[in-house]
Amino acid sequence: MRIKLQIILLAASTVFLPYGWIQRDPKFSVTGACLYLTALCINLMYLGLTSKKFKEGKPTTPADVTIFARIAKWLEGIIVVAALIVFVIGDEYTAVSVGIIWFGSVAAMFLSGIIIDFIADIPMRWTHGGWKVYRPKSKTKRR
Repeated sequence: MRIKLQIILLAASTVFLPYGWIQRDPKFSVTGACLYLTALCINLMYLGLTSKKFKEGKPTTPADVTIFARIAKWLEGIIVVAALIVFVIGDEYTAVSVGIIWFGSVAAMFLSGIIIDFIADIPMRWTHGGWKVYRPKSKTKRR
């Protein structure tokens, strides 16, 4: 259910964004960006529920490997790359929607690690490549 709702939101976003960018109409592009942001919020809520199940010891579903999950990830990637391209060649009509997309993507990535760290009690550290599970090194010297 969650994946299908995400696909609907992301597909609507992929319709609104290019239309708003081509027609130079910020109402459509901002609507598309907000739909994208809503899809990211759904991901964060699902991550919170999964983290809570993990902490309680309940079985969690494996990573989404269905064709619908792959379609949703592809749509997310297409939107982010398109926003990058539009940012490079865009004008003042595209600035708000591109800002919403990129700020939302970075905020969702940042919040995902915090959710996993605090709800699931999995120690996470922010590194150059994103979130990684923190495994402290032992104090004894290895020979």
